[in-house]
Amino acid sequence: MIWLHGAATARRLTRGPHSLAARLGRAVATAVTVAALAFAAIQGAGLTDLVVETLKNGPARY
Repeated sequence: MIWLHGAATARRLTRGPHSLAARLGRAVATAVTVAALAFAAIQGAGLTDLVVETLKNGPARY
């Protein structure tokens, strides 16, 4: 999958650089993907309450 994406990008770049809209769209899609993976990992590990508590109160200070 990664190889195909790289090949498609290389082929696309032969026609010139990506437009600003295409670059912004890719950046937004990447940010949404990272946030979704982080959310899934936190939910899957059952750490939602701990994360919310940390966001509200800050890190624990010993």
